[in-house]
Amino acid sequence: MLSTGDFDLDVKCDKHEINVILHIKSPLHHDPESVHLNDASCKPYYQNDSHIFITSTLGECGTTWSLSEDGNMIIYSNAITALVRTQKKLGFFATRDHEAVFEFQCRYKRKAVLSVVSFDPSKIFVVTDIGK
Repeated sequence: MLSTGDFDLDVKCDKHEINVILHIKSPLHHDPESVHLNDASCKPYYQNDSHIFITSTLGECGTTWSLSEDGNMIIYSNAITALVRTQKKLGFFATRDHEAVFEFQCRYKRKAVLSVVSFDPSKIFVVTDIGK
């Protein structure tokens, strides 16, 4: 099992995208081909045994958004998922595989929501301040 001491997440948020670096401190024993964001087509642009680098725009790769309870912040959320192989043998050939999920988010101060009479819900425009 992974604990928070086994990894660190560096999340950089700007007005168009989220850049994430997953620092792996102890062997993850993951399948590099399995690593993706919520949208499985969004893969890392670089990875090795100790780091995974991945980027997403705010409106793609399965990134979702919600408002904070007080309505003052917009929160964009996503997660890195990887298939992890347990190194213990559970019999002659059996191993136990599971998905490791590393959730992250960016928070932006909400200024205004712009809309028009007719709109496509996948293209709501939100004006924000940059911040964490």
